[in-house]
Amino acid sequence: MDSLWYFLNSQFFIALITLTAGLIAWFIYGKQRRDTKRDIANSILSETQYAEKSVERVRNYIRDTGQADINIKILQLNSWARHKHLFSSDFDEDEWGAINNFYANAVLLDDTLKQSNLVFESNAEHIRSNMQRAITDLLEVVAVNTKPETIEQDLKQLKDRAEFFATVYEDYKKDFTFTPVKYLEDTKRILEDIQSVSTSTAGETLKKLAGKKK
Repeated sequence: MDSLWYFLNSQFFIALITLTAGLIAWFIYGKQRRDTKRDIANSILSETQYAEKSVERVRNYIRDTGQADINIKILQLNSWARHKHLFSSDFDEDEWGAINNFYANAVLLDDTLKQSNLVFESNAEHIRSNMQRAITDLLEVVAVNTKPETIEQDLKQLKDRAEFFATVYEDYKKDFTFTPVKYLEDTKRILEDIQSVSTSTAGETLKKLAGKKK
């Protein structure tokens, strides 16, 4: 009993307990770090897959309309920018560059589409203002020229013309508005530069880090 008591109070036992506690803490830290990396890898994978689908929608829209005024967000989040330091040893140089370029181009595409939409909406607002002014001018003409005996007929004509203007605006506002060539060409250039990540070797590595099975 005395020998056991001596052992429990010895420096060796204290060192053993300290080492065991340290190993347990290290194991917990390592597991938490692996879990964190897996969760972040899943987020990055989801973001890139969503962005790739959005990029395809932009390509189809430009092909069908010849404009770059689509209201869409390419990147919902940018987990890569915040957490890429955690993966410095997981990707080779080419894979690292591929993911970096994808996110950089996605951010640039978002900004270009935003600017394009601002110009498009400005043009649309200008047309709405012109239409309202035309209707106001028509009201003034009717007010000046209307006689008591024709007021009912004049009001009906005014209503018909106002409805006609509104119909023309709704039917042709896409033709009346336009996307400046600069934004359209910039968008096309970015679409040419942006390369898919999820189907590349970088995507395969990302899927492994995310714990995805083939």
